[in-house]
Parts: sequence; structure tokens; C-alpha cells
Amino acid sequence: MKHFKQFVAVLLAGVMMLAMLTACGSTGSAAVENEILKMVQEVNSNLTNDSTLRSVSATALNEIKDDQIALSKALSVKTEDSKVQITYVFVEGVNLSIGSSNLDVQLKPMAYGSTGMPAQLAVLKASAKAFTKFGVATRVIGDKTYVAVTVQGSAGSVLDGILNTWAGAYLKQFVGAAQ
Repeated sequence: MKHFKQFVAVLLAGVMMLAMLTACGSTGSAAVENEILKMVQEVNSNLTNDSTLRSVSATALNEIKDDQIALSKALSVKTEDSKVQITYVFVEGVNLSIGSSNLDVQLKPMAYGSTGMPAQLAVLKASAKAFTKFGVATRVIGDKTYVAVTVQGSAGSVLDGILNTWAGAYLKQFVGAAQ
């Protein structure tokens, strides 16, 4: 009986340690990914969390260092034939620093649940009709969950959809603030 109690104590300590380490490192939150996927599926039911595009999004999230990400890593646009692929890490602020030979633009990644997140998710949802493929990934750093999406579609429709939606959202924000 004494050995059994020791075994149970060691087993419980191991389970507690694993539970503590679950939020560490670069693993994301499947629940957040599923929530965002369901949101875009309300507009475009053909979308899934494409594993290739999810991997591209996860790679972008791995570029977050010291609560910053370079502009070139936070937003990526690739074109091939008439297709466009856009990867975007949700961000909330800009830090400019002048290096010895160039201007380095660092962005502050936005944690899921931040006050600005609903507006950015609304833009994503409103643009979703133009997507033919979609991938979302998350990364937990400390107590914050960061989100990146990669979308694919025909160049004209994706860019028009995103730019028109963003322009409308930002104009509404600024006009509303000016009143």
C-alpha cells in the first residue's frame, strides 16, 4: 500500500507538471483556430483549415520575438499566375527604429481577445467570400495567444475584397472618431 501511494503521488506530480508546461512554447490554441474557422465558414462554407496554409501561418508566428515582429514577416503577399496568397499576423501597433543602413519597422502583435481583435476579425470575415483556401494558426507565448491567417484566391477578388473591406472599416473608425 505504501508503494502504491508513492506511485500515485509521483504520477500526479507528473500530470501537474505536464499541465503547467502545456501553455509554454509555440503550440497554439485549437479552440481559437476553430472559432476563427467557423466565423469565416459563416460566409464561405467551402473553407477548411488547410494544412499547408496553416503551416505558413504558424511559420509567420514563429517570427515573434520580444513581443515584436518585423513588418516583412507580419504581412506577406505572394502571387503566382492569377492567384494571390496573403499571410497576415494580427498586429496592433508600430515601432520604428533607424538602423545603421535602413529603417526597421517592428510591429506589436495583437493578442487574441484584445480590444482591437473584433474589428480585425470582422474584416477577415467580410473578405472571406473571395478566399478559395484558408489557413489559421495560433501561438501561445506566456499568457497571450497570437493569431495569423493565410488566405488564397484569385488576385483580383481577394485583393479587392480585402482592400474594400479594410478601407470601409478604417473610414468608419476615423469618421466615427471625428464626430
